[in-house]
Formats: sequence, structure tokens, C-alpha cells
Amino acid sequence: LVNDKDLAVRKVCLSAALALPKKDTAAALADAAKSDADASIRRAAIGGLRGAATENVVPALTAVLQRDRAAEVRADAARVLTGYHDAAAYQALQQAASKDPSPEVRKIASAGAAKSPAQKAYVDALLPQLIDDDMAKRLKAVGQLCSLQIERTYRALLLALWNDKNASVRTATARCFAELDHPLVDLGLSIAHSTDQDGGLIRQVELSQKQRVERQQKLLERAKSQDAKERVAAAAGLQPSPSKSVREVLERLLAKDPDPAVRKHAATTIAGYLDKAALQRLMNASQTDADAAVRRHVTTLYNTLRARWSSAKAALNINTLIQSLKAGALAERVLAAQTLGTLRDRRAFAPLQEALAASEPALRQAAVVALATFGDMTVVAKAARTEKDTTAREQLIQLNYLRNAAPEKVIAAISSGKGSDVRRGVEAASIKQVNGAVPWLVRTALSHIDSEARAAAVRALALYDQPVARWAIRVAAEHDASPKAREQIWLWAVHADASAAE
Repeated sequence: LVNDKDLAVRKVCLSAALALPKKDTAAALADAAKSDADASIRRAAIGGLRGAATENVVPALTAVLQRDRAAEVRADAARVLTGYHDAAAYQALQQAASKDPSPEVRKIASAGAAKSPAQKAYVDALLPQLIDDDMAKRLKAVGQLCSLQIERTYRALLLALWNDKNASVRTATARCFAELDHPLVDLGLSIAHSTDQDGGLIRQVELSQKQRVERQQKLLERAKSQDAKERVAAAAGLQPSPSKSVREVLERLLAKDPDPAVRKHAATTIAGYLDKAALQRLMNASQTDADAAVRRHVTTLYNTLRARWSSAKAALNINTLIQSLKAGALAERVLAAQTLGTLRDRRAFAPLQEALAASEPALRQAAVVALATFGDMTVVAKAARTEKDTTAREQLIQLNYLRNAAPEKVIAAISSGKGSDVRRGVEAASIKQVNGAVPWLVRTALSHIDSEARAAAVRALALYDQPVARWAIRVAAEHDASPKAREQIWLWAVHADASAAE
């Protein structure tokens, strides 16, 4: 099989080898896969290696994938490598997905890498390197993670873009973000442009944004194509975005495109907007689309989103919140006070005033901030003088200073990174409108290590009538690290969007 010069002999030997136990024949099959002159033998040998556990299989298949001259042979190697846990197999697939000269092989390798059992272990090993003390390791990890284009890594990369202490790492992240299409990436670049001070990074952010906009424009052009496959690719490739033109194209495709596949993809992307307008569009399509399969698909999307909306609206019921403020566990009462402050419903004013006399400092403090958010300009100063708990009094004194300070002081507190300063800055930004604080509130909402600080920043953003604030809340509701925090943030995504619609 390995050495005979006669093709007919090698074929007979191959047939015999394939009938024998793999542990006995894997080495010979691996040699044949790498070096036989005949493509049909190389392909059959590769098929014979599927599932073989000997140590020489992955190196042999990797060599075939990297060097074989026949695209169909490399494609077979990629398919077989998909089943291996080895990091080397996964890395070979990743390399082929980006560098193989054949589009078909790249497609197979990319799909194989996404399904590879080794992917999770490989990614999980890379993620901690983003916070390694060694800058070179962080820089390398950014490049490796970006090349994977795996959605679950985008939040970690966002943290690197916003928070890494080295400008080179932040700039490298911005550079790789040019290749990624995702709402978290879009928002990350915009906020970095508003908050970072490094000129090199800002220039790279602008370049990355330009590349992403150009790619988006190409998809918008494909959406106009006479070829249904081109329009499907456009509907599937476009991401939920604050861009008015993107949304209009998606809504047009859902309502008017003659191809059912295009309408299904458009509906899926529209559902990703998670807002009242998306609900309305999905409801209309679920009732009027001419294709039964599309109607079923859209109805599922609509019912899922409607259930989430209904749940959020019920959780923000003013009477239920007032009852929670008056009775229950301390954490629930504090959360009710915080929620009522952001809702700013006058029915909650008297119950919040009653909470000022509560025995628990945390509840008293939450009530003070809530009442100040309502517009009571005296409550913070008074509480700062009369609060008996030392810690709470110090925090209220700091808050009282910030609410009267220049906007730059509030922004400096939020951007400081220090836990107490951040919380007081966020509370001050809730009490007084500081438009320049919005990008920093977004950063806090999406990247602060403390989930309570993230939730506080989201509540503050819900008070700002700015599109970026509402969009950031929806993005945070999908991508916060904590399931519990995502549930709370979703309430404000619904509230902010409903308020804007009204």
C-alpha cells in the first residue's frame, strides 16, 4: 500500500486494509493519505482514518489539509478532522477556513471548526489570556479570538477594547472588530470612539467603522438583487442596527420580497431588534404572509418576543412594586425602591417618603436616590446631614457633592473605575441629566465587574431620551454576563422602548 509502484496493487491493498482493525492499519493509511500519487487512494485512506484513535492520525490529516494539491482531498481531510478533540485538529481547521485557496474547502473547514469538540477547550484556554499580566499574551489572544469569530467571545473582546491598560491591545481589538458584524461590536466601537483618549486607537476605530459600513452597504445593495440567493445572503448577513436604512431594507424584504426564504431570514433579523416596532412587524407578517411555512416561522418569533414583553410589563406594575417596597425581604424592597425611582410614577412618591424612615440603611439610601430622581432637590442634602449609618452617610455626602458639581465631575466619577465613585456618579447622572455621561454609563452597563453597578447604570440610561441609551440597554439585555442581570435589564429595555414609542 505504501511502497508499491503499481496502482492496481495499491488499490487491492487499500481494500484489504480498510477491512482490518483501524488500530493495526492507521499508520499505513495515514502514509497513503499523505503521499499516494493517486487522489482516489488518498481520499479512501482519509475515509478509513475516520474515528481512528492512534497518535499519527491528526498530524497526517493536518498535513493533507495544508498541502494536498487536490481540493476534494483537502475537503475530505477537513470533514474527518472535525470529529477530533485535539487542539491541533481545531487549529488546522481554523487555518484552512481562512487560508485555503478553495471556497468549498474554506466553507467545510469553517463549519467543521464551529462543530469541533476541541473548540470550547481552545476558546476557554484563550479567554483568561485577555487579562494576563503579560501584554504580549493579551495581544496574541486578541488576534486568535478575533480570528475565530465566535459570538460568545465578543463580550470579552469588548472589555479588552474598553478597559485594557495598553493602547496597543485596545487598538488591535479595534482592528479585528472591523471583520466582525454584531450589535455588541457596533456599539463597542462607537463608545470607544467617544471615551478613549488614544489618538491611534481612535483612528483605528474610524477605519474599522468605515470597513464595517462598506460591508453593510454591499449587503444593502445585494438586497436589491434580482437573484433570490443574493437577497437571502443580504437578509441573513444584516445585523440589528441603529441604522435607519438597514431597518427599512429588512422591513421591506419581510413585507414585499417574493421569495419565502428571504422573508424568513428578514423576520429573524427583525426579531433581533427586540422592540415594539419589531413586535408590530412580526404580528403583521404572521397574519398576512402568503406562505404557510413563513407564517409559522414568524408566528414563533412573534409569540416568543410577545411573551418576553408581557412578562416585563407585568414586572413593572406600579402597584406590585409599591407592595414589594412595603413588605418582603430587604433585597426585594431595595430593588423596588430603585425601580420606582426610574419609573418616576407619582403614585410611588408617598411610599418612597415612608421608606426614608425604614430601619435598614440600604433601603433608606435607595429611597433617597429614588426621590431625588423624581425631582426632590432637598432629600439628598437632608439625608447627608441626618443619616445615622456612617457608611451610608459618607456615600450620601459624596452623592450630594456630585449632584451639584459640574458635569465633568460626574463623568470623572463614572469613568474612575472605583466601585463607590462609580456608583455615586451613576446615581448623580440619574438625578441630573448629564448628556456627556451617556457613553460612560454605557461602558459601565456593559463592562463593569459588579453586576449591581451594571444594573444601576442601566436604570440611569433608561432615564435618558437618547437612541444610543435605548440601544445599549437592549444590547446589554442580551449580552450581560449574568442571567439574573439580563432578566432585570430586559425590564428596562422594554420600558425605555415603550416610553420612546409613546
